[in-house]
Amino acid sequence: MFARSRVGSRWWDDARFLKSAGSADVIVINGEGTCHHGRAPGEHLLRVVDHPVAKEKPVVLINALYQENPAEWSRYLEKFALISARDSWSAAELSEASGRHVSYIPDLSMSEGFFPQADSSKRDLLTIGESVLPRTGHDLITLSHRHPEAIFLPVINTLKEPKPKYPFILRGARTVYTKLHREMFRLRRKNSYFCQDEHEFSEYISRSYLHVSGRFHAICFCVAAKTPFCAISSNAWKIEALIKDLGIAKWRVIKTSEIEDILRMPDQAVFTAEERENIKAALERARTGTAQMFDAIARVARAGARAEVSIRN
Repeated sequence: MFARSRVGSRWWDDARFLKSAGSADVIVINGEGTCHHGRAPGEHLLRVVDHPVAKEKPVVLINALYQENPAEWSRYLEKFALISARDSWSAAELSEASGRHVSYIPDLSMSEGFFPQADSSKRDLLTIGESVLPRTGHDLITLSHRHPEAIFLPVINTLKEPKPKYPFILRGARTVYTKLHREMFRLRRKNSYFCQDEHEFSEYISRSYLHVSGRFHAICFCVAAKTPFCAISSNAWKIEALIKDLGIAKWRVIKTSEIEDILRMPDQAVFTAEERENIKAALERARTGTAQMFDAIARVARAGARAEVSIRN
């Protein structure tokens, strides 16, 4: 039996999810960028290990950012059968907090290596994304408005977030509102495009000669598409850690005030030969490491609650 619960949802009130979790062989938590700075959504994910549905069954945490969290969260981490981070800085903090070695594998979005179209697409687009930070997002929208030759290309399909905690009727009203906001935004800014799925987004990124964004996963897609990028810092070290682990130049993380200089000379953002080689090697590690991680999850599921498995880099 399989069920999932999205970040921000009240999984402990979701009867279907709890029923499936109770009969599952293993519970997998995709940490993504949720566990940082002691935020409540991060603790909500981790405390699955204390719920009755997790009794006598393994729980694993994978693909996790972990930054500057309360020391008392270690009591959750100690109960996980397997922990895997998505960057080396998070792996170090998780190792210290859990009292055992934690490995890291680059984000799962890069686990299949380069996109097939990465070398064949015509690079004729300048694309500008957005950010989880409201001020940065506003600056990037303003920037795209000043550059009509650019396409405003968010990694999300609406600029207004859904509210999964809302009651059913209010969630429906919120969905209508977010769609109306998106269409009004597109009418006002003709150079904007909202992709409906990952494949469509990857096609646009693969056609870009430069992408500017404050979104972590937009940068991951750029790496897989061999697309030069400049990134704006997010709400955690996620982008900086990714760039460090991939062996990409640190200067690619810039301030919004520096973007215009890059746009005047986009050729300066082309990947160097060293960056290209480092990216190739890192994506191969992502591919093999992800396969090893899922093999480890299968071993945990077979062994049961008392198993504890680590993955060595």
